Amino acid sequence: MQPLHFLLESEYRKYFKACTLVLTAYFFLGISEGAFLSFHSSQDAAINFAFTLLCVFSNWRLFKKLHRLSSSIPRPWKIMGPVIQVMALVMYTYVLNWIYIELLWQEALRNTAFFPVVLPMAILLFIGWVLGYPLLSGIAAKEPLNAKIKAFEVKRGRQTEFYPIEDTLGFLVENKLVFLLSKEGHRLMIDRSLSDLETELEGLGYFRINRQMLVNRDAIKSFQTVENERIKLTFIEDVAAPGACHVSRYKAPAFRQWLNG
Repeated sequence: MQPLHFLLESEYRKYFKACTLVLTAYFFLGISEGAFLSFHSSQDAAINFAFTLLCVFSNWRLFKKLHRLSSSIPRPWKIMGPVIQVMALVMYTYVLNWIYIELLWQEALRNTAFFPVVLPMAILLFIGWVLGYPLLSGIAAKEPLNAKIKAFEVKRGRQTEFYPIEDTLGFLVENKLVFLLSKEGHRLMIDRSLSDLETELEGLGYFRINRQMLVNRDAIKSFQTVENERIKLTFIEDVAAPGACHVSRYKAPAFRQWLNG
């Protein structure tokens, strides 16, 4: 069992990220309304702020998915990855604002501050995400292991324990519940999402093979290419995983690169 302070850094990082996104939403609300400190406390103002929060948080989640998908782009086209990410985020932002302003508020988008102010600032923000996120992820990956998460809070019956990361072989989603796969062959329930775990464990030897599983390199016994260029995995005996697990053809290049890295 590990002390609680091992979990604090990842928790602080999560809260810091949430606060940063909220402040970003407040900034965009300010530039769209033309005021940062003199908002009127009305129902419309609350709705506008809720929409801005939705826009910023959903853009961030979309960006992280696009960033992961960009790793499977063939090497000659890698340079197009950042451009595609920014363009996709811009289109998503445009569509979201068009639906909100033109369909819900019945106001022409061209008559608002969206095109002259909000969209250019959003593009700068997206470029900052695309350029800065890999750099920050690389710095985090080079940190010593004791500066990262060391244990996971799991449940054994009615008890809550801290399970060490070095004894963890992966994570599995089953029936909408997330389980930690232990070296002893057990499934331990963990109150975390697979996406959050994937982000926190980046650079520590874990790979998201599909929507249901995030596995450690030590859990894989062998693999083979099957039909449609998918990869079939065989796990060591101690992994309490489903019988057949496959990596899709789209993730196969990134999987091979990760396994050989």
